[in-house]
Amino acid sequence: GRVPSDARTHSCRSSAYLNRSTPLPAPSHYPDPTMASTLLLLAASLPILQGPSSTESQETRVRRAHGGEFPTLAEENETEIAGLPTSRTIGFMPRGLTSFGAAVHGGWLYVAGGYFGKPHAYSTEGQSRAFTAINLTDPRDVRLLSDIDPIQGIELVPLEGELVTVGGMRALNTADEDAELESCSCVRACDPETEERRRLPSLPHPRSSHRAVALGGRLYVVGGWPHGADGRDWAEPMHVLDPSAPEPAWRSIEVPFRARALAACSLGGRLVVTGGITPKSGVSSETWIFDPFVETWTQGPDFPDWGFGLSSTEMEGGAFCAGSSGQVYALPSADADEWQLRGTLRHGRIFHELRAEGPDSLVALGGIVGMGTAGRVR
Repeated sequence: GRVPSDARTHSCRSSAYLNRSTPLPAPSHYPDPTMASTLLLLAASLPILQGPSSTESQETRVRRAHGGEFPTLAEENETEIAGLPTSRTIGFMPRGLTSFGAAVHGGWLYVAGGYFGKPHAYSTEGQSRAFTAINLTDPRDVRLLSDIDPIQGIELVPLEGELVTVGGMRALNTADEDAELESCSCVRACDPETEERRRLPSLPHPRSSHRAVALGGRLYVVGGWPHGADGRDWAEPMHVLDPSAPEPAWRSIEVPFRARALAACSLGGRLVVTGGITPKSGVSSETWIFDPFVETWTQGPDFPDWGFGLSSTEMEGGAFCAGSSGQVYALPSADADEWQLRGTLRHGRIFHELRAEGPDSLVALGGIVGMGTAGRVR
């Protein structure tokens, strides 16, 4: 997971970030320094999330990332619930984004693509082409790797030592033109050490607003749509790829649901899919669990929060999922009969990403609190 030493480095002074008194310094990729998203570390106090021995090391890490000053921002959290752990700010991304890809690999948090323009007024100017690496040991160390094509709704997945980008949506129009949007079927693998990229077999159909998960050395792609499609084309079927096969090829597996803007992650060797918006514009609270050994779906407990624009990840203690309310829920196992409230984020958001920073802490980044540009989380 070593980032190349010649990668462009964006080193930030934490005082500007904590006080918000000066504009965020930004490299040339990010002309608007006032828009940046927050990396939030969910510091756990419950035994299943984090024990006493790891609390000190986490605080030491946060202090180091902020020049010795520990941010005391939890008091501002409107969603804080007494007795539950609440996230703290540990660093900042160069720009506020929604609908981007994120992956943790080798102690670095990688971010690919995303959207920073006006919601639902998509143009190529508002789509990010940046491929960014953030040092989780010291989040002030932010490095810009080789650009990708401008894209949003992309997935980024760590798989067998590589980072794989899957699908996404491109705006072919400029800001002053009528919208011309298309989902793409491209799949590419990147070596994070050398930045060398190679093509993998394209998806059978273009897809965006989907999810991709690595499970047992295979890549599963579920949900989403080819942009502009009607309900008949949504989320049918799930696709799976074994990149290690002599002749890798996508295989289709039927799904019992249709949704986009959903969440998906692994859990004990199974795939957990949560929420999303349905073809009739309803928001789903359903949880579906896929067993790859017998290739069957079972329905799990309903997600207890609004199911639109969620993100989820597996960590010790279960599959963790959060959305607009900022409340973090966990499904302890694939056989559990309910989601359990485990903590809160300082800001609720949608179209963000939630990733395991280690066995006992989470990082939430990006997203938006509403449908206005100013609502992006710093």
